Amino acid sequence: MGFLPGSLFVGVIWALWHFPLLLGSVPIMGIVNFTVMVVGMSVAFAWIRQKSNSVWPSTIMHGTHNAFRDMFLNPLTVAASGSGLWLDETGYSLAAMGACIGLCFALIPLTPGRH
Repeated sequence: MGFLPGSLFVGVIWALWHFPLLLGSVPIMGIVNFTVMVVGMSVAFAWIRQKSNSVWPSTIMHGTHNAFRDMFLNPLTVAASGSGLWLDETGYSLAAMGACIGLCFALIPLTPGRH
């Protein structure tokens, strides 16, 4: 498949894996936002996995993302009218972050050589 199509495909599968936790508890736009975040971040995770030749750096990155979001970012935010689609992993802000990170890692050449 190649790096970029493969990592985007894995991102879609990764998003679908999480859908049962989201369906019925967040609006459809939240699911779209979550999918954009996950697909974008899957490019970064795949790049790091390929470059390091190990699953552990991307595993730690995933756990760090979840912990930082749950223990630091979410408690710093105040829920207000209209803020639901901006906050947490189903919000516009993390969707934009995931898309930006994915784009950045898609542009970094994944060249063979020293790791």
